[in-house]
Amino acid sequence: MLDYSYDLDLILEENAATASDDPQITALHQEYSDCITEVKQAEPELMVLANIYQRQYLKRENTCVNHFDKQTSDYLNSDRSENDDLQSYYNIWENYSVCDYSVYLLSDLEPVTYLSKGWPQYFLDFKQQRVHCADQMLAAEEAADRNGIRYDNNPAHFLQITENFNQCEVQALRSKTEYEVTNNLIDNLRHDDDFNSYIDYDYEEIEAYEKQQQLTELNEAIEMIQITPAQVEANNFYYYQYLTLNQISAYDVTQKKFNSVYSFDYVSPSSYTSIQLPLGIDFKQGKMILDPSALLPLVALSIPESAPLPEDMTTTTVAFGLPEEIQKSFSSEVIYDALISAIAYSLTELDSSNFTMTDFSQDDFAKQLGARTVVKVNLDAYQSGKMLGVIFKHMINTLQTHVEAHPEAYQDPDDIAQRLENIQALSTTFLTDDAGRMLQTLETFLPITFNKINRFYLDADNQLLGKQVSMAIGSDLAGRTHNSITQTRYDAKSFEQNSLEPLFIQSFGMPFSENSNLKPLDGNEWLQNTKNRQKLLIQAEYARSSYGRYNPETEHFEEYDEPDSFNNDQPEKIDGMDNMDYEPKISIVESGNVNDPEYQDEHP
Repeated sequence: MLDYSYDLDLILEENAATASDDPQITALHQEYSDCITEVKQAEPELMVLANIYQRQYLKRENTCVNHFDKQTSDYLNSDRSENDDLQSYYNIWENYSVCDYSVYLLSDLEPVTYLSKGWPQYFLDFKQQRVHCADQMLAAEEAADRNGIRYDNNPAHFLQITENFNQCEVQALRSKTEYEVTNNLIDNLRHDDDFNSYIDYDYEEIEAYEKQQQLTELNEAIEMIQITPAQVEANNFYYYQYLTLNQISAYDVTQKKFNSVYSFDYVSPSSYTSIQLPLGIDFKQGKMILDPSALLPLVALSIPESAPLPEDMTTTTVAFGLPEEIQKSFSSEVIYDALISAIAYSLTELDSSNFTMTDFSQDDFAKQLGARTVVKVNLDAYQSGKMLGVIFKHMINTLQTHVEAHPEAYQDPDDIAQRLENIQALSTTFLTDDAGRMLQTLETFLPITFNKINRFYLDADNQLLGKQVSMAIGSDLAGRTHNSITQTRYDAKSFEQNSLEPLFIQSFGMPFSENSNLKPLDGNEWLQNTKNRQKLLIQAEYARSSYGRYNPETEHFEEYDEPDSFNNDQPEKIDGMDNMDYEPKISIVESGNVNDPEYQDEHP
């Protein structure tokens, strides 16, 4: 439509009285009609694929096009022999633009849009008012058509419709501006019109003004994170009710391996999205194993020469290990043992009142597991802080004991022992209860509340069957609370029946079996090869730069006049390469076109 309108502009601006049967206009209109016909043929398929709210956009856009076609045809059929004023003609495109833009405004008013943008209520009201203005304009044009008023007999009527629309938009903008001024949502006007004079400034007033500006910015930041109850409801309806995070895991205590497959799923009536990630941690070897499928496209974009193709991957996973210097300081296995021991110990430090037997007669998850006992553990901010304090202190003690008992396992045991002693001295300055009270105090001042309830499901022999964690993270300031429920089953049957099991076996093999140690690709080797290649590229660039510079006037390379100053800008010295001028050792032993048949005959 834009091309059609632009070409029509050129014709009428050259001769405003050009008739509708003029060959130029006839040919142009035929091309435009063919394009519209082609678009309409694809419309039924679009309507089937579109969501309900998207279909109304297509219908509204069709209304805009129909108004434009009708009004343009009426204008071209009018008698313009004595009137070369194109104001009425330009008005047709202006009204179409208003109608077309209202479609975008409607999409802005969809929850999926304004939730992601974080727009406040008053701004949405402004957009809604603009849509209302466009609706009034379309209704007025349709009423005029029903009453026989067209561009060929009364174009002034449509100019008045446009003027009414403009007044409506001005009123909407005025209401928005008044709200922003009243609520300090826009910058205050400058208090002095003389930008070059500082003599008459009241510096106390300036300081007060700056404080007011800071307060205004804080209010704006708070308003950005606040959402209305309607936005909360829309979030739940369009997003959260369809969102789940699934995970299957196998934990090998002997080998100290924890392998998992995570699946982030969004399943709604109109769409399905699933992001699956195998992730394993080998604490004994200090390695993390993952499936690089999601990262390879990004690697291919940044360093394509280092991105392996799928057919080049001998396995589906890649392992990344801790750098050797870190492993020499503290192996991941030692830290893991200390952490597991500290977590177990922290549970014994909790008050017994936090553990309560609970009625599970109405608990569906307990019935699915066949549980005989359910123990509820409440962890508020205080208890969570206290546990963190216990874990920190216990880990430091355990690590100190290990360093003293096994100094041979460390590259510099004295230095590590001294560092741990300094941390130990710090930990003696506070009690574990202090850590709990500190977190509780932070919760008081920060706009976030935290509450966590754990339910452990046991069988008749007090063996753990499952766990359920209910977590609520709320903010009165933001006006919302996020509630999540995590359910975990500890049995092989649930693992085998899970839809993620084939991907787990493909990535890690059968758990607790001989083939569970599938050898992944060495990610550290890949990283090192990539670094080596970058070093070689820098070396090549450094070598080429010593040839000299190209002089476009002589069309020859010339040596640098000041090599010392040039060397000052060179990259830092590469390992194994002296910082000296490079002397190329290249000689051409033979030349020829390898694609030449004669050359191929001589060089089979």
